[in-house]
Amino acid sequence: MNKKAFTLAETLITLAIIGVVAALTIPGIVQKYEEKVTVVKVKKVYSLLSNALQLAEFEQGTFNNTGSGYSVMKNYYDYISPYLKIEKYCGTGEGC
Repeated sequence: MNKKAFTLAETLITLAIIGVVAALTIPGIVQKYEEKVTVVKVKKVYSLLSNALQLAEFEQGTFNNTGSGYSVMKNYYDYISPYLKIEKYCGTGEGC
């Protein structure tokens, strides 16, 4: 009886080749996935801020950009914050 089978050396060489190919391709796949996740998150934030701004403009009118520096940021925060779900507002406090 003449049975044909793979030798241990042939099997190990095949596994080594598969390992090398996987080591070369997996980092690229992971990087593309992480990039897509980041793009989706940015689009979601953009959409939330855009909707909040549209609601603020509809209910309060156009934002009045008077003042300078921090006062403009504070006024803008007061203008748009009622339309956002804010977990914590620190102002200029430490630890945020």
